[in-house]
Amino acid sequence: MEHLSWSMRFWVKGTHFFINKKRPFLAVKVALLRPKILVNRSEGTTLGPYFKFSTILVNVKEFDKIFTHMIIAHLQKQSLIEYPGKISAVIFLAGCNLRCSFCYVPQLVLPQDIKKTKPIPQRKIFQFLKERKNFLEGVAITGGEPTINRELPDFIKRIKSLGYLVELETNGTNPKMLETLISKKLLDYVAMDIKQSLDDFEKYKQITGKVLTKKMFENIKKSIEILLKGKVDYEFRTTLVKEFHKKEDILKICQKIKGAKIYFLQNYQKTGGKTVSGKEFTPFLEKEILEMIDEGKKYVRIKFRSYL
Repeated sequence: MEHLSWSMRFWVKGTHFFINKKRPFLAVKVALLRPKILVNRSEGTTLGPYFKFSTILVNVKEFDKIFTHMIIAHLQKQSLIEYPGKISAVIFLAGCNLRCSFCYVPQLVLPQDIKKTKPIPQRKIFQFLKERKNFLEGVAITGGEPTINRELPDFIKRIKSLGYLVELETNGTNPKMLETLISKKLLDYVAMDIKQSLDDFEKYKQITGKVLTKKMFENIKKSIEILLKGKVDYEFRTTLVKEFHKKEDILKICQKIKGAKIYFLQNYQKTGGKTVSGKEFTPFLEKEILEMIDEGKKYVRIKFRSYL
């Protein structure tokens, strides 16, 4: 059964299913593991040792468990600030490839905390979005890090089919996914975090929990280049933490993203130690942030986002 579940997820990836509430089962054509037989993927003919096509019945209550890896951990039903200028719902996806020490949502990042999460089925998300079509304007997708999920393009496509604008929040480590989403016109706004100076790999690695690789660091730079092309509306942003940042670091970021549409500085908000590292950190004084902005505006349109 373990092999069956894996192969079902693999073969139905990218397919949309519309569930009729009156029918408790779905008839789904899948590829089942079958030793010593191969299957021609396009024609369904046998060629030799892996798969066999078959039709199975799946209980709708088990649909999300079988066919998706993506974990929807939380749904904020209304936000006036997440998607700039829009009334939006916010979908929080669990899982992240970084471990930023000051991150205030460890329940979306740390595997041991994610295990305690009760995932929200996708059918409930779409039921809610259909009901709110005349009130909400957009949907913001955040995490964790949303782009680690292969199902993300199809998930967003379903949201877009309901007429919603979509904002993606990302750390920029997956430029391939970002470019795919932009090229398919699945995104209307992107908010990308820049954690630290883009000239210093060691500093970036330290602030992201020492899990950053050089390839990930280069990918972050590629994502910035993609957004600077202006094919989708976007913002860059940095959360300021005294233990990690100096004014010089922020000015170096400003120089690297020169000409960007907007760059927001956000001050760290104390959490009482409810962070990924379990530590408390120190925010900057507002006058210190305004000094950064005064010097940074030589290179980029920079603002202080004070409501966070």
